Amino acid sequence: MSSAAWAQLEETFLQRVHSLIHNSDFDFWRNGRFLVYSGSQLASHKD
Repeated sequence: MSSAAWAQLEETFLQRVHSLIHNSDFDFWRNGRFLVYSGSQLASHKD
């Protein structure tokens, strides 16, 4: 992954995690527990 792509991902990190939880067709993201770590940011979700 290029440094520019990584920077863009980190800028929208929480938005992307929120989108996984609320807009995914997979129960894993909505009903599971998980941590996502980008190197400088951490997000968690529990059912």
